[in-house]
Amino acid sequence: MKKIIFNILLFALVSLSAHAEDYYFLASEDYFYENPANWFPSYPGTEIAAGDQVVIMSDVYFTGYDLKINGKMKVMLGAKMSSAQGNLIIRKGGELDNEGEILVNQVDNSGTFNNRISANFHVNSYYAHSGAQTSNSLNARFITIYKLVNAGRFDNYSQCVAGRHFENRAVFNQIKNSQLEISGEIVLETGTFNASDESAVMLGAEAKVALRGDHGLFRE
Repeated sequence: MKKIIFNILLFALVSLSAHAEDYYFLASEDYFYENPANWFPSYPGTEIAAGDQVVIMSDVYFTGYDLKINGKMKVMLGAKMSSAQGNLIIRKGGELDNEGEILVNQVDNSGTFNNRISANFHVNSYYAHSGAQTSNSLNARFITIYKLVNAGRFDNYSQCVAGRHFENRAVFNQIKNSQLEISGEIVLETGTFNASDESAVMLGAEAKVALRGDHGLFRE
């Protein structure tokens, strides 16, 4: 019986490993994501399967389409992912890990986004849905031009810039020595905004604050 159970577990482990795959973008021919010649061992497509990992080793550009992340995508230190009109969609259970630079139109997060130490993240709009996790690490830059909407948990350890619209519906944590800059509308609705004594919130001349419902605003 023990041998049968062992064989079943071994088969399950091998099957899981066989279905999980790592893909590496090397820019072997050019900088376009959709060019199969740039990938090793093969092209992963525009939707990353659960369990799979895409590692961006060099500068990459994708045109006006969405990249959907069910597994994990990692932008390495020294690499840049950019798109003037394309979006990144992090599905529930998916993870985007940025050690380099991301400059895209929009990021829609239902999973986990980590902006690592000294990384740069620059988008038009960022939406974090219910249950989503967002972390902006030390010495990192998190910049939105139009909208930053948080309905999950957002931990800010460094510089975060919200352009024309900042909205918190869940938990936004301003960690010690962090900075949040807002130039437009601020909406705090049914969420909690926690700011440590040694963090800073900077409001532009046109900033307007709207407190709606049980916004739970307080300062630690």
